[in-house]
Amino acid sequence: MQMPNKPVILYVWNATAASPDRDLPAVFRSAVEAVGELVVRSAADLSHSELCAAIRSSDVYLICRHSAMVPVEIAEDAGSLRLIVSAVGSLQPYVPRSVVASRVPVCNWGDAPAEEIASGTLTLLLATLADLHHHIVMRRRGIWKIDGEHHGGSLFGERVGLFGFGLIGRRFCELLAPFRCEVHVYDPYAVDLPTGIIKAETLDELFTRCRIISIHAGLTAETRHSVTARHLALLADDSVIINTARGGIIDQDALFDELQSGRLRAGLDVLDDPDQVPADHPSREWENLILTGHQVSLGWPRHGRAPSELSKAQRYAVDNITAVLRGERLKWLITLTLFDRMT
Repeated sequence: MQMPNKPVILYVWNATAASPDRDLPAVFRSAVEAVGELVVRSAADLSHSELCAAIRSSDVYLICRHSAMVPVEIAEDAGSLRLIVSAVGSLQPYVPRSVVASRVPVCNWGDAPAEEIASGTLTLLLATLADLHHHIVMRRRGIWKIDGEHHGGSLFGERVGLFGFGLIGRRFCELLAPFRCEVHVYDPYAVDLPTGIIKAETLDELFTRCRIISIHAGLTAETRHSVTARHLALLADDSVIINTARGGIIDQDALFDELQSGRLRAGLDVLDDPDQVPADHPSREWENLILTGHQVSLGWPRHGRAPSELSKAQRYAVDNITAVLRGERLKWLITLTLFDRMT
């Protein structure tokens, strides 16, 4: 099927962004303009009714990190809109549930960040197991050898428990293969677990069986603070918690109590809201805790990537825009079931 002439691709940036340039770098803008007419508007210049009209008169609504939310009215009357495509993962800040349930297909970035987040999780796990933070602190203090100093531990042959087994959890599981770990998974929605993976029926089972726990679930009403003080108490002394998913999944006060006592170790790329600790919080000095400030899990776009190269998420967005205009199959289509489980 021949692509229609000049389909309209609308991007509306919200008032919190100084300009659209961060969402639309030159290489991404050029790729989008190659398949249609890119119209860039500021939400500050549009009334609610004007925003609805602009979306209805477009073929595609493009979502990036600083995009304006799609009005709920689009669920009932989408006009000419044929696709809502997102170059980010989370959709709740941008698309109402009723719109996802409407006739207009919605796609997100799919597995775009899976490899980088999974590799970042492995990096954080290895650093935590090796007590890397402790050793860095000691060397910076000029202390080069301590009799009886703890030398960390190895990942080889460990029992590793994964809470959540979506795209990122599965990729992380693959990265564990060379370490010959015994992998246990708790995810009530996961099907077709790979051969050799042991399913835990409850979180209690997961925390009782494993000395290493890695969080990969989305943050929903069901999972918020689902890891409680009781679960943490089930872990053996010197166990490790890794979280590169969402901080709100763990009862942070309970975890910090365990860390302050020295009983557990943790590598946390994410924290509960707000996603940071105050400058004077004692946790900043704990040597059994590595805090990475949502950087380990933001390994993409890759540092050093050539300016002419699209990120995987941007490429998926352009591919889906092209596909809908040609009447071809879309990738990473979001169903209501997926939407409800997303962070």
